[in-house]
Amino acid sequence: MAAPSRKRVVALLRISTLKQIKDKEADYQRNQIRMTCSLKNLELVKEFPLENISGLHVRHTDQFRALKNLGGRSKPANEGRLKTGQRK
Repeated sequence: MAAPSRKRVVALLRISTLKQIKDKEADYQRNQIRMTCSLKNLELVKEFPLENISGLHVRHTDQFRALKNLGGRSKPANEGRLKTGQRK
């Protein structure tokens, strides 16, 4: 019997301040995403990184539009998006 295929996901990483860039917040988010993928048997196929972008401006970026377009098409059952929170 063939092993079930893993769900394929994409991830959005957002770093809004220079302090977060200095503190390597993207590395933290990337590690959280990889850990979540591993625990939930997900395949990460693409990352959409946003640096120095505040939450109010995310939806106006090319990366966000590309991410949204992925959701606008008919998705196979084994595809989705992954969201993790930033450190507090």
